Amino acid sequence: MPKGHGTAAVVARIRKALFEGARSQVLQLAGGDIERITAWMVLQAAKAGDKICTNIVTELANRLGFGIANLVNLFNPAIVVLDKRLEMAGDLMLNQIVQVVKRQAIGNAVERLTVTFGKLDDEPGLAGIALMVLDRHFEIPAFRPPRFMIEPVQLVSTATDGRTTH
Repeated sequence: MPKGHGTAAVVARIRKALFEGARSQVLQLAGGDIERITAWMVLQAAKAGDKICTNIVTELANRLGFGIANLVNLFNPAIVVLDKRLEMAGDLMLNQIVQVVKRQAIGNAVERLTVTFGKLDDEPGLAGIALMVLDRHFEIPAFRPPRFMIEPVQLVSTATDGRTTH
């Protein structure tokens, strides 16, 4: 996949394939204008069986799977929730991600792991902001981390002549 992140890399990959003469249903979804192609169109075309888009989505799912496996190894979550828009690719993407995570993550970490698409409406950012507000205003002080864990540490050293420096 070309350098870049997320949707930009997906779009760059399909545009490159089309410029090189490949045929894809994604061009029809974009009204024949290669500049209007979006990553979401690539997902839709993959779900419809377009081979080029399926290959791109599989590669994307592999990369996501490796990243998620690393996070699973670090944090051992019970559930991983993916952006609901990725569901546009259908089970293809989810199944590939799950396969990679099961191969790459530590066995105990994946035994009870659930990987699913999110179910929030079109504004998950608002839900996140609301959660931050609730957390900030209704947090229980006893559960706050100690100050030494959240404030930057100033190093104090003693100079060779006995003076303290910061």
